[in-house]
Amino acid sequence: MQMIFGGHQDKYDYHCVGLDVEFLGGFLHMAEFVNVRRVEIFGIFNDSSALRFKGKLISLNMIAQKPDV
Repeated sequence: MQMIFGGHQDKYDYHCVGLDVEFLGGFLHMAEFVNVRRVEIFGIFNDSSALRFKGKLISLNMIAQKPDV
């Protein structure tokens, strides 16, 4: 649970919500995003979104697109 919701070591190490693909994906679809999908890593810069615990990613990395109007 500490890994999901933070260790509460300081005011920045605190998470209030745990999300999964279906939950977050549903909200993105309700907000009219398209091409919603999970990605393994973003690969933009070195951050914790690529961290693994026992071989599994610990972050929910998703991308979505705003539709053309």
